[in-house]
Amino acid sequence: MKVLIDKNTREAKYLFEDDALVEIYDHATLAPDLMISFMTKKNSLLIENVVEPEGFEINRYLFTNKWEENPKWLEAPPEAS
Repeated sequence: MKVLIDKNTREAKYLFEDDALVEIYDHATLAPDLMISFMTKKNSLLIENVVEPEGFEINRYLFTNKWEENPKWLEAPPEAS
């Protein structure tokens, strides 16, 4: 897997399959079926050969050469029925 993280916070934003073409540009990151305008060369890192953590969601984990729970992460409340 590949993980796209925020350089400053180390928050994991997106996971991609190993064979996915992910390109980071000055204005955006392009990936299969996605243009991520807030992730640019200035603020992003793409790290390859990672193992997907259990229950991955945007910002739930930090990646600092290993997965860590993000202390700022809050579980979404259950949906009302």
